[in-house]
Amino acid sequence: MSFDWPTALPLIFAGLMGLAILIYVILDGFDLGIGILFAAA
Repeated sequence: MSFDWPTALPLIFAGLMGLAILIYVILDGFDLGIGILFAAA
């Protein structure tokens, strides 16, 4: 299997974005938990 950038780059980018969003959700805490319930108030 040969390594080619046009195939690998979108996968790498999607993995980095998924990891970044996961870290954000884990570290965010209040805003994505209780805070979202009070958004309309």
